[in-house]
Amino acid sequence: MATSTKNKNIDKKAVHSDAELLAGMVLTPLYKNPNGIQSLTKMVTSSQDPADALAHSLFILMSQARNAAMKSKLPISNKAWLANGGAVDKVIIDVGGLLASTAGPQFVDKKFGMNVKADLIKIMHDEEVSAGGKGDPSHPDNQPQEDDEMPAGGDENAPPMAPEGQGLAAPQGPPSDEEEMG
Repeated sequence: MATSTKNKNIDKKAVHSDAELLAGMVLTPLYKNPNGIQSLTKMVTSSQDPADALAHSLFILMSQARNAAMKSKLPISNKAWLANGGAVDKVIIDVGGLLASTAGPQFVDKKFGMNVKADLIKIMHDEEVSAGGKGDPSHPDNQPQEDDEMPAGGDENAPPMAPEGQGLAAPQGPPSDEEEMG
């Protein structure tokens, strides 16, 4: 049994490392583009549904990060996207903080973060189903596990996991040239 616990701890550390890497890959284009944060702020604040607008923007950034990771053949766990304190949570918290610094504290509200995450999960699911992917929330690969939480030190204000039975695989986005050929 000790080996099993040790392997779970190693897996949690790997998922945590993958989540950090993915979050950085998602956020980098936003920071590199001189108008990235301004454009995002304008789009989100002018929307009738800011949470949905942010979710769509994050989905695009996440798809780009996923494709870049696949092209680099980085061995990243899909659990790193939706685990508690995973890449999605980290990105929502970071971007919410950026938006709050320029557009108001409502973007760091826990309810807003939960709405963004719920909208993002729906977008991910819809995209995966339309792309012919697993998409079925009951598929074992799409189920968050109780032990998917990040190691100690995670943000307790992070949005919670997807609603029960709605954990999904990593965002698919448009297929890359390599995927279409394979």
